[in-house]
Amino acid sequence: MPAEYQLASLHPEMVALDAKRDRSLQPVYWCFRADERSLLHSFQLGDSRSLAVRDIQSAYGYGGPLSNSDDPRFLAAADLALKQWAQDNAVVAEFLRFHPLVPHARWYAGTVARNRETVHIDLTGELFDQYPTRRRTDIRRFTESGVRVEKVPPDVMRDSFPGLYKDNMERIGAAASYYFPADYFDALFRFEGSENWLAYAGDRAVAGAVVLVSAQAKIAEYHLGAKADGSDRLRATIGLLHLAASSYKALCYRYFYLGGGRSVAADDSLLFFKKGFSPLTGQFQTGSRVYEPGRYAELKSMFPEKAATGRVLFYKD
Repeated sequence: MPAEYQLASLHPEMVALDAKRDRSLQPVYWCFRADERSLLHSFQLGDSRSLAVRDIQSAYGYGGPLSNSDDPRFLAAADLALKQWAQDNAVVAEFLRFHPLVPHARWYAGTVARNRETVHIDLTGELFDQYPTRRRTDIRRFTESGVRVEKVPPDVMRDSFPGLYKDNMERIGAAASYYFPADYFDALFRFEGSENWLAYAGDRAVAGAVVLVSAQAKIAEYHLGAKADGSDRLRATIGLLHLAASSYKALCYRYFYLGGGRSVAADDSLLFFKKGFSPLTGQFQTGSRVYEPGRYAELKSMFPEKAATGRVLFYKD
């Protein structure tokens, strides 16, 4: 694949790593080739055995087809082969989350929908030129707080981050899908595309972040973050993200991707926080398709309330 599409979040290993959070998920790497043209679709095959239903979904974060060709005939042939594979493997439906910095939609034949706004920092420009006044004030207060930020090895991250993350998720009332088992964290911290950051107040870790990095794409991605209760007054997360951005800028990276909010609302508080680092935004899109309309209709009749939510894979808990 072209270097600019080789983001760490789209690395095939992330699909296997993410499957550790749910035993019903099987990593699949589906590739279609014709001469020098290739299309790679790395996804998880979900198996709801009680319903006798299989589905395709991207890993936590992002996923979707990648190709080194925009030839319509090649893409049509690849899609025909994928539909046949789905039929042979009793796949009912598909739901994908496309990365805003990669044009997945041009290689995808299913339905594409806009979901929410996301934020990324231009690392080729001056950081403070992109920060509004409130964020510059935050950085000054962080500098005066005495908090130090370090990039740490996996074992140090394993001792501090999962606890921070769990407490953080409980405070904000996160859904069950945002909680991860210990072996998921361990694999993530050790993934070759991960860099682990912690902010310390004295000897206590008060904020942390897992950043996915790709030297090929020259893109860093804020993947998971967590903070201790009361750390906002220290501006620990803000200082951590600023220093991480400075580090990747020094390595001549192009972008530091921060992601979007917790919801699609324009006034989402997390989105507002991230916009404090950059005015640059992109659109997060989803991809979906129903491979077995008859079986899908049966599921809708079985679970009318869940189907009414509009979720593509509504039948999953």
